[in-house]
Amino acid sequence: MDVSGGNFTTTTLVTEGELATDPINGNANDQPYIVKPCEDPDSRFRIEEAEILIRSLNERRLEVDKKIAERRSDREYIISRLKILHEREKRLEYDMVLRKKQQGHLQAALDKLSFTNSAYQDREINSCLVADDINCRNLNFKLLHGSKNLAAEKKLLREIKASEKGKTVSLWSSLKEIDSSICPLNYQLLRGCYNASTVGDKSILKEIQHLEIAKEKAIANATVKGKIWNSLGTKKALQEEIKFHAKELVDLRKQHLFLKASIKEVEEKLPAVEKRIISLERQLAHLRRQKDEAYEHLINHAD
Repeated sequence: MDVSGGNFTTTTLVTEGELATDPINGNANDQPYIVKPCEDPDSRFRIEEAEILIRSLNERRLEVDKKIAERRSDREYIISRLKILHEREKRLEYDMVLRKKQQGHLQAALDKLSFTNSAYQDREINSCLVADDINCRNLNFKLLHGSKNLAAEKKLLREIKASEKGKTVSLWSSLKEIDSSICPLNYQLLRGCYNASTVGDKSILKEIQHLEIAKEKAIANATVKGKIWNSLGTKKALQEEIKFHAKELVDLRKQHLFLKASIKEVEEKLPAVEKRIISLERQLAHLRRQKDEAYEHLINHAD
C-alpha cells in the first residue's frame, strides 16, 4: 500500500495462513493493513536526554542528602558538647561559691580566735555538740565525787583528756559534715534552675538555712567555751588553711575563664553549621524542582 506525505509502517491484521484458508478474506496477497506513523528520532532523543538528566539529578540529590546528614550530625555534636561544657561551668561556679564559703568560715574562726569578734563573748550559744558536753561533765563529776583510788582517778583523767580532744575533732568533723550536707542541696538548686516559688526549692532553702545556723552556732559556742580550734592547731595553721583555700579559688577562677573561652569557641561554630544546612536544603529543593520538570518533559514527549 503506497501512502505519500509521511513516514509510515504497515502492520498486517491477520496471518497468511489464515487468509489462505479463509475464502472470504481472499488470498495472502490481498491482506488488509493498518497505517502507523514512524517514531520521531528527535522526540526519542529528547526522551533519552530527560532520562539522563533525571539520573544525574538523583545522584546529585543523594550527595546533597549525605552532606545534610553530615552537617546535622555536626550540629548535634556541637549542641551535645555545649551541654557538657555548660554543665562543667555550673559545677565550677558552684565549687567557687563553696570555696568562698569555706574561706569565709575559716576567716570567721580566725577572727574569733584572735578575739576581734566579741559578739559571742558575753553569752552562751547552744551548741550542736550537747551530747559531748554532757559526757565530759559526767566524767568530771566522777573524778570529783566517784573515784575511790589513784588508779581510778588517773583513768578518769585520761578519759577526760580524750573526751576534750575528741570534742574539738568532733567539732571540726561536725562542720565538715554540715558542709557535706549543704553541698548537694546547693547543687540541686543550681542544677534545677532555682525557682523560689516552688515548694521543693523552698524546702531546700529552709534546710540550707537551718544547716548554716547550726554551723554558726557550733563555731560561736566553741569560741565562747575556749575551745579555740585545737584540732586546727595555732592561729598560723588557720592562716595557712585560708591561704590554701584562696589558692584553690584562684585556680578555679582560671579554670572557669579557660572553660568560658572553650564554650565561646564551640558556640561560634554553631551558626556556620546552621547556615550550611540551610544552604544545602535549598540546593536539595532546587534539585527536586528540576527533577519534577524533567519528569513532566519526559511524560509530554512520551505521549
